[in-house]
Amino acid sequence: MNILYVANLYPTTQKPFFGTFVKKSFEAVKKLNKNTEKLVLPEFGRGIKGYFKFYLAVFKRVASYRGIVYVHYVSHSVLPVLLARIFNSEIQVVLHYHGSDAFPEEHESTYRVLLKSGIAKWANHYADLLVSPSQTFANMLTKKFSIRDVIVSPSGGVDSQLFYSEKKISGQSPVSCLFAGRMIKGKGGLTACLAVKKAFEEGSDLTATFVGEGPELMVMRAELQKYIDLGKVRFIGLVEQNSLAELFRKHDIFLFPSTRKGESLGLVVVEAMMCSAIPITIDNGAVKELIPDEYQELLVSQDSEFERLFLALLGKDRAFDEMKETLAQSAQKYEQNFVAKNLLKEFKRL
Repeated sequence: MNILYVANLYPTTQKPFFGTFVKKSFEAVKKLNKNTEKLVLPEFGRGIKGYFKFYLAVFKRVASYRGIVYVHYVSHSVLPVLLARIFNSEIQVVLHYHGSDAFPEEHESTYRVLLKSGIAKWANHYADLLVSPSQTFANMLTKKFSIRDVIVSPSGGVDSQLFYSEKKISGQSPVSCLFAGRMIKGKGGLTACLAVKKAFEEGSDLTATFVGEGPELMVMRAELQKYIDLGKVRFIGLVEQNSLAELFRKHDIFLFPSTRKGESLGLVVVEAMMCSAIPITIDNGAVKELIPDEYQELLVSQDSEFERLFLALLGKDRAFDEMKETLAQSAQKYEQNFVAKNLLKEFKRL
């Protein structure tokens, strides 16, 4: 098959963390299907000038293309594909929605929200296939846009060569916990910080690592300064995937109290599970799909209950081995090559 990835987000040397799931998906599919190529915004620059060059290149390529055009970040990337389709009916357009594509962030203006919604509806009308990162998000898409037949493909999956488990002896003090994510409203950094602070105040023997950057960083550091000085808490900036995987392997518990509406999958939870870190999270977005039925106790319904969940887990027997093993096995269905093979099966149907 001929497959062309079109996306505005893709990792660069300057921003290695943006669009990593698009890169992972592209590389996994290309291994299985050699006629796979990409056109991504960072190849053409930034800002308005970069977008102009990107759109022009996409339009020229798609206007004479024969095959599947796979669009990531619909609202930002699909316009030149739709225009090219007017002149070329031989392409099949596949749209892969991500979070704020369909459900804008709280800070976005009314004009921006209406514009994105209009582009999405236009694109949906001419699409041959719609892809969602999770079933939960697919249900949200069908309800919002009154559409059917949305398939699920978890955003590139997880690379098992990078995210894997190493045997670690449980029951050793202290318990280690990790938060990794953007420190912005809705992602739960401050909620995780306050839960850790409460655990320290109640005498729990633990260490904590916070990974990420954002406007909440200084507030979080201030809340935990006492324990930073004692060497029990550390803050580090953004890290690459291999470093993140190593951090997961070194920690017992992963804190993921996100309440963000655009949380279309939460693949970072799967990455933690594959490295045998126990995720505790808020029942938001698609997270419930990721946690095995026997461990649904690891979810709470709202952020005000997150602290209680964390303290309860710390209070249990620290022999976490069985839980970690079950979670790691359950996460294998999100393995990168498995996800790519299933996606190609759907493409072949077109």
